[in-house]
Amino acid sequence: MDEQPQDQNVETNAGATAQEPGDNKLEDVKARAMKALTPLLSEIKDMDPERKFDICISAMRYTDDKELADAALEAALAIEETGTKAEALVELINEINYLQQA
Repeated sequence: MDEQPQDQNVETNAGATAQEPGDNKLEDVKARAMKALTPLLSEIKDMDPERKFDICISAMRYTDDKELADAALEAALAIEETGTKAEALVELINEINYLQQA
């Protein structure tokens, strides 16, 4: 049985933490999108509450912005179906717990 040296065909992860050239641009686009999204959350009136909650909780996760919790709570409380409302409230509570521990 032929043994190959261990360093052959083995990828190193030395560059795994290095940023790719487009990363800064993507971070800039993400920051600009979040800046545009945040004020819209308080203006959305005719959207399905479940969809609005999903947007709010996603925005919280992307930014760790605790200020978005109010908009998420408002959307969760507007959900009519009891089980879905309960799930949204638990998800919000879990997200807040995560943010408080971070």
